[in-house]
Amino acid sequence: FTPVNFRKNGNYDIESSKEKLKDISREYVINRINLFIQKQSNWKNCPNTYNKSKVSTTCTCMTYLRDKPHFLIESISNALLEYYELSPIMRKRYAVERMRYAELGKRKNYQPKEGPQRVYMLPLSYEYLEGKTSEEEEEEENDDGEGDEEHISSKKNGKRQEMIAEAFKHRICVNAFRNIHNIGSTQCRTLFQYQNGDLSAIQHGNSGKEWHSTKKYAEVYQSLRDSLTILFEEYQQDANRKGEIMLPSQFSKRKWFENWTRSRGWDPKKLNPTLTLYHRVEDWDLMPGFYRSEEEAIAHGGDARNVAKTPVSWTVFARFWNAEFPQLKTRGRVGKGMFGGKYDFDKKKYYVGDG
Repeated sequence: FTPVNFRKNGNYDIESSKEKLKDISREYVINRINLFIQKQSNWKNCPNTYNKSKVSTTCTCMTYLRDKPHFLIESISNALLEYYELSPIMRKRYAVERMRYAELGKRKNYQPKEGPQRVYMLPLSYEYLEGKTSEEEEEEENDDGEGDEEHISSKKNGKRQEMIAEAFKHRICVNAFRNIHNIGSTQCRTLFQYQNGDLSAIQHGNSGKEWHSTKKYAEVYQSLRDSLTILFEEYQQDANRKGEIMLPSQFSKRKWFENWTRSRGWDPKKLNPTLTLYHRVEDWDLMPGFYRSEEEAIAHGGDARNVAKTPVSWTVFARFWNAEFPQLKTRGRVGKGMFGGKYDFDKKKYYVGDG
């Protein structure tokens, strides 16, 4: 079974190399997991897909679920779906905790020739088992009422409780645990590292490290956001029914990008004046009156205001515009000279022509 991504509307996405399903219902996902569990139980032995020597296992722990009532299978499916809905860090904690419990339950005199030890509990949804399944409710509605209803109901509940108690006592092997929780070999190695450590230490490998990209470009993105907010607020009243703001013909994304870049002290050189391609950011020249460092600016009679600020490429600028201000639309090039003009970012005013 492939992992699912939880959607805000209560539905799910399933993505794998074989299929991509969007916005599917919980009922459909549960049915898929039910089939997956039944398939696992029908195998003669628990498959070990993580052993490089490809030695087949002799464990038959999952055959226990053969011919079991539907409510028991669905309880496992609900528990697995609850596991899939957890965040990656919480799934890791869940797996490590159960690995620790299993380690405590291992026999000290265990011999590998005996096969995998069954020390893992079946995942069962407590909330699901406490309620009645749709099949049980339908069965009660169709009851003809003959006989002692209270005695029949008590007998059914007693049998159900016996099955649940038996399921809680049943143990599965590590291969079955990995298979039903979709834990691969690479993830296993990571989990083993945490098994004997502190659970609080489980975190992303880059956690705690300085996020250079975010800190370096925080001011840049804020500057972009402020400049585009000027356009948004000035023409917001012209939005159509879809919320789109069609900017006047003198505006273009590239012209705005070039003016914004020059206001930060850099000249975005093009490979060719007739082309829309730019040189790499590292090859751009400084605008007159700007310097690369404050020391250089002071040496030439300037100050910190004359230091050029970090620029971004045209690709980054365009992606930022489309992601943060998708409602701002330009009209496109329909005539020569329509993009003439310049925006003064200091005075917050647009000048037609050469300004």
